[in-house]
Amino acid sequence: MSHNNIPCIFNDIKDPGDRFRLDNLMNKGVYGTVYSAIDTQAGHNKVAIKIQVLTSETQEIIIEEYRVLRDLSNHPNVPHFYGIYRNRCGRSNKADEIWLVMEFEISALQEVLGILLETFNK
Repeated sequence: MSHNNIPCIFNDIKDPGDRFRLDNLMNKGVYGTVYSAIDTQAGHNKVAIKIQVLTSETQEIIIEEYRVLRDLSNHPNVPHFYGIYRNRCGRSNKADEIWLVMEFEISALQEVLGILLETFNK
């Protein structure tokens, strides 16, 4: 996968390093995979992480999803959005991943993921 077509806005996103420990697969779809995870730097709180492969084909979807999560984060019925990370896969043939990290709250997560799926399936 070529990284040459990825805009520079993705270059400034921090790598998650060892901050998160992925636990259980919660959902898998066309636009990514959602895991429950533990944030090892924030009191070992449980979080949800949506992981999307970063390619020239997915970058616009990722940007739009980031904006939705960021803009709705203060809504009382939406899980708090903690941030965006770029898991850099180095020189392997594997593409980098974007991690969208949010509060682990099952009903709110299901609602947000449903809205995002509807938005991108139009």
